[in-house]
Amino acid sequence: FGATVAGLPLAFAGLSWAIGSWWQGRVDDSAGPRSRIALIRAGFVLVAVGAGGIALASVPALPGWLAFPGWLCSGLGAGFAMSSVSVLLLKYTTDADRGADSAALQLSDATMSALTTGVAGVLVAAAARGALGYTSAFVLLDVAMAGVALAGALAATRARPAPP
Repeated sequence: FGATVAGLPLAFAGLSWAIGSWWQGRVDDSAGPRSRIALIRAGFVLVAVGAGGIALASVPALPGWLAFPGWLCSGLGAGFAMSSVSVLLLKYTTDADRGADSAALQLSDATMSALTTGVAGVLVAAAARGALGYTSAFVLLDVAMAGVALAGALAATRARPAPP
């Protein structure tokens, strides 16, 4: 693909992320956390499905257009999950813990972003040095990201209001 076409999946991801954030903002939380937790789980599952699609698109024998729906799913899932986690945290933390809990959420977000970016850099550097192929590096990275997203989907079931 040329630069413009190769950039389109990322643009789709940004657009679908905005749609997911908009959609989760219309969830009715009056019945309790169940609908919000379901949205978080769906978001993580969509990210995992998207990462799987992107892993498939990394294989030269398969069509590259698989990256388009992969990034679309991942963006929508991120819009569902990331905003919903923040909403749930603010709703169910105590006044005394709100600052510490918000800081912990931001710290975990930044730490995981740095960690996964570092792992991606190591894999790309290994491929550049010939230690493994680029296809292997990208598929391994995408499968690992799908695993992280599935772990998030499982962890979402633990969301609970703070004890009184």
